Amino acid sequence: MTLNAVSLSLTLLAVAILTACGGGGGGLSVPPERKWYVGGTLHEKSALEWQEADHADKLATCADFVAKLWKMRGFKARIQDSITSMDDLKPYAEKLVTFLDAATEKHPDEARNRKMYVNQTVAAMATAGLITLGWAK
Repeated sequence: MTLNAVSLSLTLLAVAILTACGGGGGGLSVPPERKWYVGGTLHEKSALEWQEADHADKLATCADFVAKLWKMRGFKARIQDSITSMDDLKPYAEKLVTFLDAATEKHPDEARNRKMYVNQTVAAMATAGLITLGWAK
């Protein structure tokens, strides 16, 4: 086999691999940006875990809470009727994050902070937030 034949064979193999993997990059391309409401993991966690979580996880978790309220038709009518997509829920999810961050503000004394928040769940605090913020029926 000549050098040109080997080069052509390798090129064809590369094209076949790229095609099989869905195109350019063969799975090595930059992944599409994650939607703001995907990937929340804090629903059943404690307030202590909320304190340590990153903003994206907090926002996605709050998106789940406000989406659930919307699907249950639990928002007050003026809010409920104004929502037509997940993006319409984003301001509410962001405000709920702000509410929960304020409600779980770290106490400088680590032992006291733990005592204050160890038994507080994100779900319970989010529910209280939805009511306190005046969104729920």
